[in-house]
Amino acid sequence: MHIIPGNLRKYMRENTEKFGIGSVARGEQYEGNNIDVCVEIDKPFIFTLVYIKEGLEKLLKCPVDVVRLRNNMDELLKMYINRDRIYV
Repeated sequence: MHIIPGNLRKYMRENTEKFGIGSVARGEQYEGNNIDVCVEIDKPFIFTLVYIKEGLEKLLKCPVDVVRLRNNMDELLKMYINRDRIYV
């Protein structure tokens, strides 16, 4: 699977601040693998995460999971996100 960083960065800049996390961020992706994206948004509109997910799936032509980074989220999950993330 090849991700075009320029296209991903452009999409991210045009929509919101985001982080790539998970196997793609670690360089462990394989064909058919999904991309995990973590977003920092104060108070998103109810469909914001769906819009981001669908836009990225169309751009990258693979499944995307979107997680919203929050202060009150599970500390273990935050640790994994911070360990793997790549700021785009």
